[in-house]
Amino acid sequence: MQATRSSVISRDEGERVSLGGADVIFKIEAETTGGAFSICETTAEPGRLIPPHLHETEDEYSYVVEGRIGVLVGEDEHVAEAGSWVVKPRGIPHTYWNPGPDRARLIEIIAPAGFEGFFRVLSSLLAADGPPDIAAITETADRYHHHFRPELEQPLIEKHGLKLIGT
Repeated sequence: MQATRSSVISRDEGERVSLGGADVIFKIEAETTGGAFSICETTAEPGRLIPPHLHETEDEYSYVVEGRIGVLVGEDEHVAEAGSWVVKPRGIPHTYWNPGPDRARLIEIIAPAGFEGFFRVLSSLLAADGPPDIAAITETADRYHHHFRPELEQPLIEKHGLKLIGT
């Protein structure tokens, strides 16, 4: 794969979508990398949990730029401080949360590219009036080979005093 164009993307550039307690800012997308990978910047409010999930087709690599995050990959729980990298291989359940007290900011590398489209659709589903449409969210996740692991949520919520994004 070869990059299709050169450019400079400033810290404040990129499309931003809200996931209700976390934001995703698209920095480098599939068309720029020939589909090899994409890069997003994510932010998470203190006390927010990304729903535990696994990917069938992508690996994720996260670099903690600001703050710190709690991470669960498989059965291993860690705290990643600013300057740390987190590897989340495909096929292994994982999640992260912001234990606080400050906002967390991460750079997410997704390989291969394509999954970033899920964030756009999820944002529009969460922006709809009323409670989140779980069936529509699950159907969208399935199209992206993304599977939620709800059995992992409650223990993390209780242990760390968290709230799911989007709620």
